[in-house]
Amino acid sequence: MMNIKSTWASLALCIALAGCGGGGDGPAVRAESQSIDVAAVPAQELGGAVSLRASASSGLPVSYSSATPTVCTVSAAGQVTTLGGGTCELVLRQDGNADHAPAIPVTVQFEVTVDPRQTLLFAPAPTLTLGGTATVLASSSAGLPVVYSSLTPEVCSVNAQGLVGNLGVGTCTISAGQPGDARYQAAEAVTISLDVVIPPGITVPGAPAGVTVRLDSQPGQVSVAVTGTDSGGAPITAYQVRSQPARVAVTVPSLPASVSCDGDCAGLSFTISAVNALGEGPAPRSPR
Repeated sequence: MMNIKSTWASLALCIALAGCGGGGDGPAVRAESQSIDVAAVPAQELGGAVSLRASASSGLPVSYSSATPTVCTVSAAGQVTTLGGGTCELVLRQDGNADHAPAIPVTVQFEVTVDPRQTLLFAPAPTLTLGGTATVLASSSAGLPVVYSSLTPEVCSVNAQGLVGNLGVGTCTISAGQPGDARYQAAEAVTISLDVVIPPGITVPGAPAGVTVRLDSQPGQVSVAVTGTDSGGAPITAYQVRSQPARVAVTVPSLPASVSCDGDCAGLSFTISAVNALGEGPAPRSPR
């Protein structure tokens, strides 16, 4: 006959053992605690290199993340890149495994300082040809945008992007500046000079041909015209009109043109010359 009391006792013991980790699929595993150890990081200057030295007591790899991505970033290997001034905050984790419980996250903080001084540097000078364009490039050590200006406006112009346009012969001098911001002081201006290269065969314009000067329909004015002008290989940019006696001296962008005599035009003779980027050409005298 079956011993019911013994059977129930055995069943109770089996349940108790299962609840304590015995039986089932095998013995229960108790996860061990672990901690993260990392060296403190001193203040760093912007642009400096930092490598975190962190380890978990379990020997498991530590993961890194940045809580301040505008100030600093960190790689999977713990290499820190500073991006701006302020407090860099990094979070270190070890999520555990079958044998180890997750470690309590550790936070590392350090200050990123910014040198308020900045310097400007021009790239090598490009070639600027007569009547042509070239691009200059200056950079700030702070990474701030640079402002360009021409110190020789009669020779060249420059726009905000550093595109230089030639306006005449000589040496083109461009200045670069940076006014600073809340973190950086204004930079000391730097300059770059570009000697204007004259292509072979370019000369000043020839003397205008077929010069005529007639009294205009308006009193006190003459109408000036030419039939043609050798440009010298470069575009004509203006004409100079002068009188004898020396009462009239004007520059006009093109001909024909009406010119004021500053009084009575009778008895005046005129000389007409053409101008290109290389300079002013000869001027034949018109009849009275």
